[in-house]
This record gives sequence, structure tokens and C-alpha cells, in this order.
Amino acid sequence: MKTSLFGILLATFLWCGCASNKDTWHANGDLQVNVHVPEGMVGQPVTIYINDHPASISTNLTFTMSLPPYWKNKIKVEMAGAKLFEQNVKVAGYGSKEVLEVALAKQ
Repeated sequence: MKTSLFGILLATFLWCGCASNKDTWHANGDLQVNVHVPEGMVGQPVTIYINDHPASISTNLTFTMSLPPYWKNKIKVEMAGAKLFEQNVKVAGYGSKEVLEVALAKQ
């Protein structure tokens, strides 16, 4: 899996709010992604993508990100040996918190 360093830095810059003014930052909502992995696969790296850009690559199964309100965002979760998960989500913004439960299945 090849990932450009520029893509990772750009995604991090945008999601941390560094690229937006203070008003836009406060308008964002949070999306918490809870990943449930098949038995025996805990501890393996999970990659979470937002709009095809990697947002997290870790063994942590909970990830929270700030997203602009009402935009359709494509969330993908992949793990070696598990089926790919994809879903479009929107957050309401202005400090709201949405939770996405992701149950991965073995391939």
C-alpha cells in the first residue's frame, strides 16, 4: 500500500483545523469511529481513510476526527484479512458528535 507523504500531511493539516479560520473550526462536528474486529485479529493495524486519504494507521480501535458540517465524507476501514468497510457519513457540525460503529468481518 503506497501512500504519499503529501496526502497524509494535507489530510492532517485540514482535519486538525490548522487550514481553517477560527469560525470554521468551531463549525465542525466530531465523528468517532469505533472499529470492532473479528476474534483473533485484535492487535493488527487498522487503516481508516477519509475521502480516500489515510487518517489513521494504528492498532487503536477508536478514532475521532473533526469534519466540516453537512459534507458527505467517505469513510473506509481496512485491515489485512478482513473485508473492506465503506460508508458515506455526514456530521451536523457546531460541536455535534456522531458515532460510526464498524464491525469488520473476516475475508
